[in-house]
Amino acid sequence: MMISRNTIREGKKRKNHQPIIIASLLYIQWLYATSHHRLVDENLDPVNKVTLSRRLIFGILVYLIVIGISFVYLQLSIFLFTMILVPAFLSNKAIHRIAFGRSHRTKP
Repeated sequence: MMISRNTIREGKKRKNHQPIIIASLLYIQWLYATSHHRLVDENLDPVNKVTLSRRLIFGILVYLIVIGISFVYLQLSIFLFTMILVPAFLSNKAIHRIAFGRSHRTKP
């Protein structure tokens, strides 16, 4: 993918911070909904609660890292920004293994 110098200059002049704001607000809503079981069922599996929280935090961290890198190297930041899609295609089992370091099912 070729990016012209004008595009790079315009990209450095104006940053779009909407994704990080939206992801942060979503995380705040999730924390509010799950704390003291305000808006979720009391039987919600704590593992699912923690896994979703870590997925949201992962997105926010990727956004922050990519914004920082975009000040130095725009092409790399575009590639890294696409990495936010990786967790969307991973199974819950894989996400749990990444988050907790083991499989979500315990063997008998």
